[in-house]
Amino acid sequence: MKGQSNLLVYGVYIRFNIGSLVLTHLQTSLVLSSITPKAQRPNHQATLIPCTRSMTYWLYISAAAALAIAGSYILWGPSNRPKQRKKNAIPGLQNLGNSCFLNAIMQALASCASCYSWMYRAVEYADEQHSENSLLVKSILTVLTTLNGSEDSCSGAEVIKALRSHRWIISHEEHDAHELFHVLTSTVEEELLALNPVTSLLDTKKLEKECINPVIEKKKTMVPPSNTLPLKLAFPMRGLLVNELKCNSCNYKHPARYESFDSITLTIPTPNPGNLTLHDLLLKFISCELIQDVVCETCPKEESASENTDQIIKTIFSQQVSFGKLPECLCIHIQRTVWLKNGLSMKCHDKISFPEVLIMDYYVHNHSQKDRQLGASYSRLRLTGGNSKNSQNITNSLSSSETHAKPIADFSDTLLNVLPLSLPPNKDIMCSFKYMYLLKAVVVHLGGVSSGHFITYRRVGTNKQNEKWFYTSDLEVKEVPFSEVSAAGAYMLFYEKMR
Repeated sequence: MKGQSNLLVYGVYIRFNIGSLVLTHLQTSLVLSSITPKAQRPNHQATLIPCTRSMTYWLYISAAAALAIAGSYILWGPSNRPKQRKKNAIPGLQNLGNSCFLNAIMQALASCASCYSWMYRAVEYADEQHSENSLLVKSILTVLTTLNGSEDSCSGAEVIKALRSHRWIISHEEHDAHELFHVLTSTVEEELLALNPVTSLLDTKKLEKECINPVIEKKKTMVPPSNTLPLKLAFPMRGLLVNELKCNSCNYKHPARYESFDSITLTIPTPNPGNLTLHDLLLKFISCELIQDVVCETCPKEESASENTDQIIKTIFSQQVSFGKLPECLCIHIQRTVWLKNGLSMKCHDKISFPEVLIMDYYVHNHSQKDRQLGASYSRLRLTGGNSKNSQNITNSLSSSETHAKPIADFSDTLLNVLPLSLPPNKDIMCSFKYMYLLKAVVVHLGGVSSGHFITYRRVGTNKQNEKWFYTSDLEVKEVPFSEVSAAGAYMLFYEKMR
């Protein structure tokens, strides 16, 4: 070829599709001025500027580099090796399309050791029964194991698949994390109940093996046969509420009714007085409620006896709710949806202060109001700092009769001036409590009442030396101080009983 040749690269078009680089169009045109006269060139080429030798050189290099990159992606594809996780971080969870509600619950459960160990025993029990219908229990355990392991990330796809096998409709729309929590607990219970059918009274051999022999062994070894109990009774989040009714006229008490729960829902009072704590919501939960026009068969009928002995007398009853049995892992749901008079709903963004160590002794059945006042004061000491100079006097101050007679405000002042926020509670006080719970995870809802995003703060570590708090939002994970956790607008709180 004679004459000067000019290389014109019209363009390299590359499209990314599902992580793979696809070369869709590559056009390279050589325009030879010596072959094609300028007058015969197409009009659209009239605006092209001929390249110099240096420009031609760099255009050749650019074209070769583009071809090399495109060829490597076509031949080998993108790297499937997961990104290296940050040092001392925890795994994240992939968002499968508005699945943050599932990711938040999985991260919270992963921080509860009692829940993880129970899931492990449940899977072992299912394997012993050679069951193939325990998909949900096994899928949850797999996710929890990954979240407590060294993997970079995982997803809850198998959990959603297992729920759909139980005819739960899990769409790609936004869902509520608290509702999902109850879907998980109820479905897990269904799976385990299917593994533990009721034994017929006619099956004497099985009855002797499952019921009589464990009792005999207990008497011999004096070891509680916890492993012989049905799994549903050992569910770490299962507790009992006591519901009592008492007539205000004759003090007659109806027999107490027991109701099981996997979580408790606390409501924010309206109007909000401000500076609310978790203790305030718990007191509201167990406070007496007056019920009008209740029929009492034991009330005296002197006024109506002369007229009609069959006349029914209606009086006012007091309804009292308390905790009959507290679970190993206590899940508290703070209701933040408020219904207006016009029928519309809105989200309540009020801050509810919650302690790192929760004392539940004072909300248990048959506890006095005096003890609840003492518990209120202790619950507040983890939320506000104070002077630590007089920390040795805390036990004497609390045990004195004068202190027990003071109102709740004086209790708070006494405790908060003695123990600081950063120091652990006094051991003498801690030993006097039976139901102490340590905060393990906080689920937070970001957004409005109809749309938003769920995140989780979770505690990681087995002791104070290596304990850390992490912020988890799907795949995003970062270490945070507890001050950020305590300042969050909690939607769900996960507490675990301290040994």
